Amino acid sequence: MNILITGSNRGIGFEAARQLGVKGHTIFITARSDKDLSGAVASLMAKGVNCSGYLLDLSSTESIDTFVEDFAEELDVLVNNAGVYLSGYPSQLSKANLLASFYVNTIGPWYLSNKLIPKLSKSQSPKIINVSSGAGAMKSQHYAPDHYSAYRISKLALNEFTRLLSQEYPKWKINAMCPGWVRTRMGGSNANRSVAEGADTITWLALENEETGNFYRDRKIIPW
Repeated sequence: MNILITGSNRGIGFEAARQLGVKGHTIFITARSDKDLSGAVASLMAKGVNCSGYLLDLSSTESIDTFVEDFAEELDVLVNNAGVYLSGYPSQLSKANLLASFYVNTIGPWYLSNKLIPKLSKSQSPKIINVSSGAGAMKSQHYAPDHYSAYRISKLALNEFTRLLSQEYPKWKINAMCPGWVRTRMGGSNANRSVAEGADTITWLALENEETGNFYRDRKIIPW
């Protein structure tokens, strides 16, 4: 299969690219800078992964348009992994952080997915995997607001987009997943999960899962 993973020069996205690539699938990764992209591609190729890279900034619809114009490959699986984790309590949240969170975590995946639907429709088994968070589940919203409300709000919106898109394309496999608290630059060194554990459900959704319209953690459905 041909698999595109956004924000995959490091962390969970990079590990998902590695896990899927060593199984023989063709991987396309993205990053916002040439330096990050070339290093990640070289590292994956050294591990035996058939990989190529593209510049892509999910906060910019112009960047997405350019990427889609340049991306001439066939595509079976889109993994919307790129994300930001910006701070601000609800009453103190800056407009800049709220908008930046929505552009990368919600609008970017929405816009890119819609732009790639014509390409995915040519696949025999099209899949879209949105990397979300349990912090964006409605069930979690009754807890006390934390310092990352923009993240929670934008992931809540991503979850609803996932659910609605899966209803629009019921024959596709369109799901969201929560990797858990992972030891990445975003998650920090105190997180309780390895990067491999965080990426595992992405790999499973891409290769094995045959259901749609669900929210997963550890290969199991969790509440929206």
